[in-house]
Amino acid sequence: GEAVVAYEGALSRLAAYSDQGMMARAAHGLGLAQWRQGSLQAARAAFEQALELLGNAPSAETVRVLVDLSTLLTVHLGQQAEGAASAQRALEMARQLADKSLEAAANRAVAGRFFLSGQEIALALQSLKRALVLAEESDDPCEAAKCCFYLAGAYYWKAEIRQSYQVSMRGVAFIERSHQQYQLRIASAWLALLLASQGDWLEAEQAIERVQALSPPLASAFLRQIRGFLAYQREEYGAAERELQAALVNQQTGSMGLIFAAGLLGMAQAARGKREEAAASMVELETLLATLPPGTLPIVPIMLCLALIAIALGDEERAAQLYPRLQAFSGQHYWFLVDRVLGELATLGGEWDRAMVHLAAAEETSQSEGLRPELARTLWAQATCELARGGQENLTHASTLLKRALTLFEELHLTEAAGRIRDQLHPLTRQGQAQRLPPQVLPAGLTASEAKVLQLVVAGKSNRQIAQELGLSEKTVANHLTHVFNKTNSENRAAAAAFAIRHRIA
Repeated sequence: GEAVVAYEGALSRLAAYSDQGMMARAAHGLGLAQWRQGSLQAARAAFEQALELLGNAPSAETVRVLVDLSTLLTVHLGQQAEGAASAQRALEMARQLADKSLEAAANRAVAGRFFLSGQEIALALQSLKRALVLAEESDDPCEAAKCCFYLAGAYYWKAEIRQSYQVSMRGVAFIERSHQQYQLRIASAWLALLLASQGDWLEAEQAIERVQALSPPLASAFLRQIRGFLAYQREEYGAAERELQAALVNQQTGSMGLIFAAGLLGMAQAARGKREEAAASMVELETLLATLPPGTLPIVPIMLCLALIAIALGDEERAAQLYPRLQAFSGQHYWFLVDRVLGELATLGGEWDRAMVHLAAAEETSQSEGLRPELARTLWAQATCELARGGQENLTHASTLLKRALTLFEELHLTEAAGRIRDQLHPLTRQGQAQRLPPQVLPAGLTASEAKVLQLVVAGKSNRQIAQELGLSEKTVANHLTHVFNKTNSENRAAAAAFAIRHRIA
């Protein structure tokens, strides 16, 4: 508000004196103020005005404007080619001026190009480490802080969450030295994301409270995304849906933030049982995906969320299509571990061995990086795969995995997941006891799998709940029920349940 008005007034007054250098600095300041308010297109116009005023002669101010324009275009507006061109021009000019601080900033901008290419994160890390060294050598804490948070992002995508946290804390120290209060808001929100990923709920809440206590406030859309993710992680799906819907309302058209919030919203809706909304969300996400260049970082969180919604809805066709596209990003992390989701997709497709390879990788990463919610989900996914395989040895292993997952979910106070796992463990315990008894001859030629499904029908479970409990797809459950109806001569679930009670199956 006030900063924008002040810079606009300065531009108007300076125009009367034809001082293009001062006008360029005012336009640059206006662009930064508009950016902080979330007015991204207005910020772009102001930066471009500043460059026009500065002309073609190399100068420190031109490098700074080019760096900011590149970051805005590449990271926030998705204009990869234009952003990369601005970054390269800034780097060439900084080297021509032989200024280490400017070269650090330009290196960071160049890394932004790699930063949004999912297969070039290693190159981004090299460039950003070089930029941080240059910033420290030139004693520029403001630029060093920015380099730290770019590094933190690259480590996050590489699933190196502990490294991301450590370099983020270095960034906070640089911010405090440079007295850049706005950067402190972004830093605290980023730390909240990392803490929420690790299941440190209280610390994540405190980080968000620090953001809210600072003035002027952080752009609403970004903070709401972080709050929405924290709520989703804590199984507060209604709150997650509200926060993410608000984030999208506050998100500007063309902003890259849309990409990261939209998928989580569909997941929250699926978790709340809003199947129609979640299905509509998948269509919207696929439309969004089609507009993005293949192989770039923004497509991965969209595909991950699409995959998780497809799994929740039992959409085997979509799941099968997403699996090969996500394989290229194995070992990475975008909200969630790619390997964990690949494992769940492979399980849904009946590829048990492949699923367990992915899930073993996810288990190792989640343990080493302290991603407790992901570790719990991974153990659960491993158990689901073992249950789907069948066989007494696999069922015994599944029971062990479920107990480990249950312990974690209870520690994290995730009561919904814990309750569902207890429901899964109960029939497994009974089945283990039944293994020690003489085999039972089932009536009407029912198979053991059909009898399990029928027992859960008697318990009032829906097809979706039965699928989750037995680690099957909804399509498989529906097939089992069709066989049950035919064999027991039942017209509906109620008649089949009555048959089960009469014959003491349930």
